[in-house]
Amino acid sequence: MKTLKLARIAAATVALVAGGAHAALITSWDISDVAFFDPTTVTPTGASIYSPKLSNANTTLRWGDPYAPNTQQSGLDIDSQSFTGVSLGQLVNTVSVTHLNFPIEAPFLTAVDILATISLTPTVAIPGFPVPLVSGTTTFKVKFFETPNGGSNGVCADGNAVGVGLNVAGCADIFVVDKETPLDFSFIVPDYDGLGDIEYFVKFSGTGFTNLSAAACSSLGVAAGCTGFLTEENKASDAVFGLTITGPQGVPEPGSLALLGLGLLGLGAVRRHKSVK
Repeated sequence: MKTLKLARIAAATVALVAGGAHAALITSWDISDVAFFDPTTVTPTGASIYSPKLSNANTTLRWGDPYAPNTQQSGLDIDSQSFTGVSLGQLVNTVSVTHLNFPIEAPFLTAVDILATISLTPTVAIPGFPVPLVSGTTTFKVKFFETPNGGSNGVCADGNAVGVGLNVAGCADIFVVDKETPLDFSFIVPDYDGLGDIEYFVKFSGTGFTNLSAAACSSLGVAAGCTGFLTEENKASDAVFGLTITGPQGVPEPGSLALLGLGLLGLGAVRRHKSVK
């Protein structure tokens, strides 16, 4: 009688744990991250054909002489990606920024803001909940230095010598991102099935970005330890933003729950076997 009771308790425990951890857990998300340049922040401004100009729904920025022979304009391009059915813990690259670094004459771009609006929607709709479930806009303040390719006394603005590393074809241009708002965040999905609230976490990552040298930061008037990237002359360089959604800490994976269930039920079977003997 005691053995039967233990088996029943084990089975009930597994059902409760599985239901509480997974019935309410949203394991698949649709992600939209749409970014563009804020036209009110393009610096410098001007009607000249040489001044920075936006196009392509404010995702393409060009500066320099568009008619100069045998040259190309410099510029920045933004490409945004949306995804369907992203699993918890899966990294997706949502926004890339490409800098086209070519020799040009002034005026040069010096600053612009990038606005990125992120929307998170459960792949399977939850009745009574808004779509998207989470939406918000983050501002990236960009400072940019179109460096003189000859440097100063043989030294580029990043502090390295002309003709070395990224400066082999002329001094690398400097791109600094000053994050106006924190990127990583969490949000709570309120109880919708009687199993409690669940907190989710969104973590951002970037490739192509690094902590720049003190000299590179100083060249743009920002404090040491700034974040950005250097772009080699006569090349296109990419920086990519990605994000990952994770669930609450300590939620067992399905495999762990199955093992827990088998263990508890097995314990009940062993107790019963001993009792029969």
